[in-house]
Amino acid sequence: MNTMNRILQSIQGLPPFPDVARKVLSILNNPEYEVSEVVRVIEFDPSITARVLRMANSPFFGLSRQVGSVRQAVSLLGQRSLRQVIMASGALNYFRTDSVGYGVKGQDLWRHSVACAIMSQILERRLRLNLKVDQDAFTVGLLHDIGKLVLSTFVQEELERILFLVEERGYSFIEAEREIFGVDHAELGAQVTRKWKFPVEIVQAIRYHHAPQHAETGDELTPVIYLANIACLLLGQGGSGIDGLNYRGYSDVMHRFRLRIRDLEAGLIVLEEEIRKSEELLQAG
Repeated sequence: MNTMNRILQSIQGLPPFPDVARKVLSILNNPEYEVSEVVRVIEFDPSITARVLRMANSPFFGLSRQVGSVRQAVSLLGQRSLRQVIMASGALNYFRTDSVGYGVKGQDLWRHSVACAIMSQILERRLRLNLKVDQDAFTVGLLHDIGKLVLSTFVQEELERILFLVEERGYSFIEAEREIFGVDHAELGAQVTRKWKFPVEIVQAIRYHHAPQHAETGDELTPVIYLANIACLLLGQGGSGIDGLNYRGYSDVMHRFRLRIRDLEAGLIVLEEEIRKSEELLQAG
């Protein structure tokens, strides 16, 4: 079996996104959702229930009191925060395994993913974007590197060749992946989330999170994720691994949003504070 077939087969071997989480997210797409319906679905899965309660009590979500039941959590969190809790609960299991090929532990990749999710929201607010409910930047931030979990073993096998292309030939890390495997971790992440039936906007943002210049006209989600990822890498927020900052930068993204370096620096200050509040999310990994 050739390498490409092995890579594609490994996508099939990735566990499906938790059914309970997908059902709740589907319900929450309706602004008129019923609290009782959401509670009924969440309580069907004890592990999701435990995570929801733990994460809901994190200072990150700013609830005025501790919650002790799913009904309380659903009632107090609101649609947006509840989506975030469910997404984090559903995504967590995929970060239990180390991405050895990239030289990063699962917990560190989880920290990077949570930081990217939070930074995406900070940028979304700062830029006053009006993304639709199913274009959730937090979701893309959490899942943007999911393709690394698929490609890690193959990167480990070909690491010497990849590093030669990066260090001696001037390739970006993702260009080296494509050169050697015919596919990169961003494209694999898109294939995984498409298999999980996530909205096309989320799939595309994951596909182009290192290449925002390929995003469709009017797509604001992709460049936000790109900037959030770069900002988190600059801040050293976990999970960058050996690929580090070996990616191309595109100044036109900054120009498009009329951002200056000091705007990103201000966002990073907010991110550091939000990270301190989100220890329950981070510790979960």
